Amino acid sequence: MLYLGREDTEMLKHVDDVIGDRLSGDDTYEPDAVATADKLSGLTPPAVLLTGDEMTEADVHALLRRVINAELDHWVPGASQRLIYRASRALGFHARDQHRADCGGDLSDHATVTQWVAGLYLRQCVGCARLFRI
Repeated sequence: MLYLGREDTEMLKHVDDVIGDRLSGDDTYEPDAVATADKLSGLTPPAVLLTGDEMTEADVHALLRRVINAELDHWVPGASQRLIYRASRALGFHARDQHRADCGGDLSDHATVTQWVAGLYLRQCVGCARLFRI
């Protein structure tokens, strides 16, 4: 996990400017390089980048558990499901994506199944993929 704070804003702007200068007027760069530069220019601190690089499997599981627990503590319908899905994909797991809008705020609004998610035994809605502690 890489945290880019507000203090990194100027550094990211500088890196974006340097890359932009190199790419402009030079046709030797591949389209992938331009796409990467576009992604970099879209970063606006504060931001957290989740990566699975140089992490043990136990560390990856622990990081995903932290993300899931944080989202369970402060659930935002729709957004939390997407964040967990993206974080799990970035860390090499296959998480279920939501198929429809959040079913509601109460557990009784959801058709749930129990399952293990990153070492946590949770209830998950089969429609919206919302997670609940047991």
